[in-house]
Amino acid sequence: MKRIVLFICLILCCFLFAGCSNTPYIGENGNWWIGDTDLGVPAKGDKGDKGDKGDKGDKGDKGDKGDKGDQGLPGEDAADENPQGLAFYPQSDGTYVVAVGNAKHLEDITIPSKYNGGDVVAIDANGFRGCKNLKTVNIPDSINRIGANSFDDCPNIKNVNISDIGKWCTITFDGTPLRYAENLLLNNELITNLVIPEGVTSISRLAFLNRANITSITIPNSVTSIGDSAFVGCKSLKSIAIPGNVKSIEAHAFSDCIMLSSITLNDGVTHIGALAFSGCPIQSIKIPSSLTELGENVFEYCYNLQDVYIDDIAKWCTIDFDMNTSPFHFYAKNLYVKNNLVTDLVIPDGVTKIGNRAFLGCSSLSSITIPNSVTNIGDCAFTGCSSIKSVTIGNGVTSIGNSAFEDCSSLASVTIPSNITSIGNYAFSGCSSLTSVIFENTVGWWCLESREEAYGSRFASDVLQDTDTAAEYLTDTYCNKYWHRSE
Repeated sequence: MKRIVLFICLILCCFLFAGCSNTPYIGENGNWWIGDTDLGVPAKGDKGDKGDKGDKGDKGDKGDKGDKGDQGLPGEDAADENPQGLAFYPQSDGTYVVAVGNAKHLEDITIPSKYNGGDVVAIDANGFRGCKNLKTVNIPDSINRIGANSFDDCPNIKNVNISDIGKWCTITFDGTPLRYAENLLLNNELITNLVIPEGVTSISRLAFLNRANITSITIPNSVTSIGDSAFVGCKSLKSIAIPGNVKSIEAHAFSDCIMLSSITLNDGVTHIGALAFSGCPIQSIKIPSSLTELGENVFEYCYNLQDVYIDDIAKWCTIDFDMNTSPFHFYAKNLYVKNNLVTDLVIPDGVTKIGNRAFLGCSSLSSITIPNSVTNIGDCAFTGCSSIKSVTIGNGVTSIGNSAFEDCSSLASVTIPSNITSIGNYAFSGCSSLTSVIFENTVGWWCLESREEAYGSRFASDVLQDTDTAAEYLTDTYCNKYWHRSE
């Protein structure tokens, strides 16, 4: 209060001395001064009382969302269990599917059998795709499925290391996931002589695809089926013996085994799938009597194949070969029965039919005798048997199939028995040497476009009595027609 009074007095003095040029100012010591005179009054007043609290201000705008923080490092236990940084995807049953995760840069990857207490049972589709550096993958016994394209675009992968051949034979392979890896190793040892363990019952499709170093394979009696493409592309394989307990050899099983020159099929095999031995340089093949089904093109591109061995002509005649299924269709020319070359083929009495394409292309045959028990000669049964000079057709035959004797270019004459009521389209087409055809019954023959047609042209009986004319009609003029006889 005293300071306030002094300050007021100072102001009054300023008015009293208005003519004076000195103006009050604050000196360096913080007091008021006039001229050179320190008035002794501090310019700074005493600290005032605390004012009342102001009103609350408006709420400010919400700030922008901050950047996501960096992912933390795995805990010590996780890092110990998965040092390569693989990715594991949990399944509903507690198992895991594995993929490359952060291991894409590695040259050698080991897939563990367990993760987080659960079995690692599958490799994910596309799971390791694009691992450019990968050379070796170690696959545990726990794996039961390898997904499609799982190792595609891995140009440097060469080695697959496993620890149990038997378990490997049971894996399901989707697509061709390991087609680039040529070397299969068992406990880090390269497999050249592959021995399938006793107890294995089937070999999975693609199980040994493109394994370049396998030179021999031993298959135990416990195996009953060999899967699709199981050994396709094993380019060093030289021989294989299929035991009698194997019932089925699926499509492409040994395709493109370019050194496979010896194949033994023991009696017991009933089914051989399409292209099963395509591209193999075999010179001969023995077909077991147990065989009931032969797929298309089983021996396609087997350029060296010349000889076919069978044990039972009667059984062979019961097989209906589909288009491109007969072993004689492509390259084989010689038929052996019990190791004896057949030139004069005698179909055993009791056989009732000769199957479609049964002897197609068998050029070792020079004559054929068909017994009275046979009623039907199948489509293309003797097509392309270019060395056949004579055919004796039994009186029991009622039908000759389409192209049955087509291109039998050495056949000079044939007798059509009286019981025959149909001759298929092109049955004798291309028989360029056939100049004499004897119809035992010339009455009631019709010429139709196909067996499904109801009407056609009828031949006069006396026309077919001329053996030269009959030969010309069957081999040329009406060779493409279906011939039918009705009284």
